[in-house]
Amino acid sequence: MFGFLKRRNEKPVSAPPQEPVKVVRAAEAPDLSLLVPVIKVVELDAPSAKVIEVPHGESPVVRPFAADLVVMYALDLPTHFQFLSYRDLQAADISEDDLHRLALQNLPTRLPEVKVHGQAPRYMVTAGGNFEATLLLIRCGSNLRSRCRVNFGR
Repeated sequence: MFGFLKRRNEKPVSAPPQEPVKVVRAAEAPDLSLLVPVIKVVELDAPSAKVIEVPHGESPVVRPFAADLVVMYALDLPTHFQFLSYRDLQAADISEDDLHRLALQNLPTRLPEVKVHGQAPRYMVTAGGNFEATLLLIRCGSNLRSRCRVNFGR
């Protein structure tokens, strides 16, 4: 249902070994400076599919958005997203509403370069391959337009 790994359009390069990515344990508070909202599609399983019950504390924090779209919250790590669970919320001592506000606040600074392709009247907006749908969460008055390479005619 959820794509946990980011796609990278980079070519593999041999490099010296890097420090391993720190995995956040349930008992530790996550680094909320890395927090971003991510829009995902809810895909319903077939009625005959086996269902795995997950304890509430282990399930990801999900907020309804529109129709079959939801907002999930993740730490934007160098190689992947680490989605936050309700246990992470408890460890960070933050409410769902405050988590949402913080993720929206962090989003403009965590976005990769936003590019606009095409010409009037058809445009396609890209944001690194992982944030295109999430751009729907950015308010019209934000600095998104200043991050684009195309003048929309205003």
